[in-house]
Amino acid sequence: MKCFIALEDVVVPYYKNKKIEVSLKPFGSIANTFCLKGASDLDIVMLIWDEKWDKDPSKIFHELKGKIEENVASNKLSFAQMDWLFVISYKCNATGISVDVAINNVIGLVNTELMRTYSMLD
Repeated sequence: MKCFIALEDVVVPYYKNKKIEVSLKPFGSIANTFCLKGASDLDIVMLIWDEKWDKDPSKIFHELKGKIEENVASNKLSFAQMDWLFVISYKCNATGISVDVAINNVIGLVNTELMRTYSMLD
């Protein structure tokens, strides 16, 4: 969780100063308890509530990429846009684990909760 906290400590205040509300949530195997110790990456959703996101998502995406590069990432940073989904991938300076940050991936959060619920039924 060091990587999550490091990212949160940079991103949330940055956007708060710009009067944009954001929150970070873990999702995927780390959040649904399917992860293997030492073998999983960290998947994070950044939820952003701002009309600017709807008008120009690439601008906010590139701002976030810059903040990650400056503060929490090693030199191995990549980013991709896949249809409606923007993802930034990097290795965390604090731990060396791989981190993927998806912006507004609500479907990923819902699927994580579904998988966690299914696992509790067994």
